[in-house]
Amino acid sequence: MGETVSAREGVIVTVWSLLGLAIALSLDGFGAGIAYGIKRIRVPLFSLLVICLCSTIAMAVALLAGHGLTTLIPGEWAGKLGGLILIMLGLFQLLNTLKDSSNHQIAQEDVTENASELEAEQILSITLRPFGLVIQVLREPTRADLDHSGELVPREALLLGIALNMDAMAAGLGASMVGSLPLFTPLVVGLTQLLFVSTGVYFGHLQARWAGGTWIAYGSGLVLLSLGIGKIFF
Repeated sequence: MGETVSAREGVIVTVWSLLGLAIALSLDGFGAGIAYGIKRIRVPLFSLLVICLCSTIAMAVALLAGHGLTTLIPGEWAGKLGGLILIMLGLFQLLNTLKDSSNHQIAQEDVTENASELEAEQILSITLRPFGLVIQVLREPTRADLDHSGELVPREALLLGIALNMDAMAAGLGASMVGSLPLFTPLVVGLTQLLFVSTGVYFGHLQARWAGGTWIAYGSGLVLLSLGIGKIFF
């Protein structure tokens, strides 16, 4: 009886960890979707599937790499190292968000008449946080829509998918080292990314400017930070 309860609790913890990881890695996709929606750039189903595929492949590669490392590192140390990777990734996101917010605040003080444009730029920034890079792919419609069609074509979706999933590689590596994840984890992450991007596009079309990039980035960093701390100390 006790073993049954323990196994059930283990399943619950695994499910919540998987959902937390998938959501944390998809919040940037939600922000990117809002950016396209606000600029009235369509994201067709095939392009969404390309983004989903990028997420699935990135997570699968990361999980395989993490599993390979666990065979070289003792189990206890592998778990702690994986948790540390998640904590560092979360801290990178939080620190970069603070830096970006500070830069935007200074810019808003200098150019008050362009405050609304600066807010839009904050929403339209896609940050590759693990490497401290910021790609302004959506600063203006002509840059986002390379062929000026008003639609995110598959090759543009591929670029966006790669950008959104740089942090997924690091997070997946860390998560795979702290404990066993289901084989369908990459698929769950990919589908969650698809859902969040499409939902973001919907809210963007509704002019949902309340869903700015700052709180999204904070949320993603905090979730990853919490997952890492939980895996190390609990």
